[in-house]
This record gives sequence, structure tokens and C-alpha cells, in this order.
Amino acid sequence: MLKTHSSSSLLLIAVLLWTVLLPTQAQTQAPGFLGGWGQLPVLTPVGLDNVIAVAGGTYHAVALRADGTVVAWGDNSWGQINVPAGLTDVIAIAAGDYHSLALRSDGTVVAWGQNGYGERDVPAGLAQVVAVAAGSNHSVALKADGTVVGWGLDDFGQVSGAAGVTDVIAIAAGWNDTLALKADGTVVGWGANYDGQLNIPADLTGVIAIAAGLLHSLALKADGTVVAWGDDTYGQSSVPPDLTLVSAISAGGLHSAALKSDGTIVAWGEATKGETSVPAGLNNALAIGGARGLYTMAILADVPVPVDCVVSEFGAWSAWQSISGTEEQRTRTRTILTHPANGGAACPYLTETETRLIPVPAPTSCVFDFLSPVGVVIDWTGGTITLTDAAGCVKVVTR
Repeated sequence: MLKTHSSSSLLLIAVLLWTVLLPTQAQTQAPGFLGGWGQLPVLTPVGLDNVIAVAGGTYHAVALRADGTVVAWGDNSWGQINVPAGLTDVIAIAAGDYHSLALRSDGTVVAWGQNGYGERDVPAGLAQVVAVAAGSNHSVALKADGTVVGWGLDDFGQVSGAAGVTDVIAIAAGWNDTLALKADGTVVGWGANYDGQLNIPADLTGVIAIAAGLLHSLALKADGTVVAWGDDTYGQSSVPPDLTLVSAISAGGLHSAALKSDGTIVAWGEATKGETSVPAGLNNALAIGGARGLYTMAILADVPVPVDCVVSEFGAWSAWQSISGTEEQRTRTRTILTHPANGGAACPYLTETETRLIPVPAPTSCVFDFLSPVGVVIDWTGGTITLTDAAGCVKVVTR
């Protein structure tokens, strides 16, 4: 069955790879709207409201809402977006390559998705957890007593290396490595060190946050500056020299991002899918997350979309591109129009994405002429419109 999805790309941001948002941060984080850019997972609900945390895997992502519920989307080859029924009271989330984690307010952890290496086998009796992180195929939990517990793949000691580590206040998980921020502002790590991702600078102190990418690591210092080490093939460890006043960091697979105190975001590193192309004029970000894929996500203070927008013509479809072993995707974008009722206020671009299974079943295209004639006004009051055409295709349009 062919699916289509349309979403605003006016102010899109997202979660970059492998960063963890501490429960205390999630609890105090002002709710906002989900945004993202780059090669976002399929059916990313851009504009989702009341979001307080986001985390992204390779082809899937999860968002935590202010009411303690979790929303997930994207590839589901391993059940990584099958949020357990009845999951509530969540205060923090994390996403591995193909598995997801949720920390509940009672200090317990819930996991779902791939389990090829035991990455979702939460240890029996694990309690008093205050933070979680997800590596490619391993999972990590920080306990209230400052100790760290891990489970899953341990071929490089990314799990067992936590033994004896104490006084930890934050954690992050990379491909096959784990980082821990200690109460004294220093950083320690264990696991794989292919490209120096565990070569923590000897003089690094005053750290208040950490993030772990595929093969590189980031640290945010109390003075608002960022330090990076590890693989720099794509410039992901080359922090812009004038970067200051940073309040949060995120490490993607091959790129990095920093949220500044003025609500702007700076990104650097691999850029072939637009993951470092921060939308022009974006200055209302509240938080950023982690994503293992070629995209970036964030939480925005607002999405300035007028209530009504006039539908315009779409541009040409892009060529079909494979996004996994079983799916391919193409996109097209409408032009910006203004609506007289909004006093000339600009409507956003609407980027529509079609995803189809490989091999392609019939029908190979969808027809929504009743929805999209030029000049028709769509009422966006509800935020989302879902329609089905005669061929059984589904279109989800999200402002």
C-alpha cells in the first residue's frame, strides 16, 4: 500500500544521534512543537505539540509529550516504533539503532524493538533509574546513587565497563561505546575506541553535558563552549571556532549540533542529506535531541503557521530513493502562498513525501484531486488532515 505524508518544512529541526535528555531536564522543559531537517524518518509528525524530549535512531524516532506519553514513527522492521500499550508516566526516552527506551517516573525502564543482542532485556529488578541512553545495540541506565547499569551487546566492554564507575550525573551512548559525566565535571568512557571517541582530553573539566555520536564525542562546558574529539572525517569534531553561549549539544552519527541561549542552532559535519542545514531564521528552539540517522530534530517554541493557507501547485516529484531494504521514498514541495485573511502572512512550504514498499505493489500512485486543487483553502485548525482516495491510498497532511 502506498502512503503519502505532507509536513511543514518552514522551521524544521530534530533530534541528533545518541544524546540523552535527563529526567530533570524533561520535567522542567517547556513543551513545544516537534521540528526537524535532513533525511527524516518516514511520517515524521512535524508540528506535533506538547513535546518535551526527542530521540532518533537510524530510521525511526520517538518523542516524549508533557503528559508522559510517547509517540514513535519511522521504520518498524524490528518493532522499534511499537510503543507498548498503556505506557504512561514517562520522563525520559532514548533511541538506539533499532530499539527504543523509556524511563518512567517510578524509576523503572521499558524497552521495545530489536533484541538481537539483549538490548531490550532490561535487567530484572532494575529500579531507581534517573536517566537512560541507547547505543547501537546496547542500553545504559543511570541510577540515583550515581552508578551505571548496562545491558546488550558487550563485545568491546561498552556494557561491562560500567563496573566500578561512581558519582555519575549524566550518560550518553555511541555506536559501541559509553560516556559518563561525573559530579566533579570530568568525563569518563568505556567500550570501543576505533577513532579516538574515548580519547577524552586530559585537561577537560567543568563539563555540564555530554553527547556521543557514531565515532565521535562532545562535551558542553559551564562557560558555554563545546569540546569534541574522535572521528573527524566529515568535520563532525571540528567545533566552529567562534561558537559560544551554548546551552545544549547533540551528536548525530556523522554530524554535531549545538543549541545557543538565544534559541538558534549551529550544526557542523556531514551534510549530504541536509542534516546540518539549519533553516534560515530559526531562532525559537527550546531543546535538541539525538539522532543516529542523517537528520536533526529539535523542540520549537512555536510553529508560525496561519490557520488557513491557500493550496498551490506542487513541484515535480524527486526520483525514488531507497531508504531501507523494503521501502523507497520520493518528495515534492508546494510553493509558498499568502492568505488574504492573514494580512499577507506567509504560509509554510508543504513538503509531501510518498513511501512505497519494494517491490512496488499496485497502486503505484495516489490521486487526491478532491483535496489539492489550486486555490482551495484547507482549514488547519485541527492540525492534521487524513484522507483516503478511491484506490485505498492514505494521505496524512500535517501543518
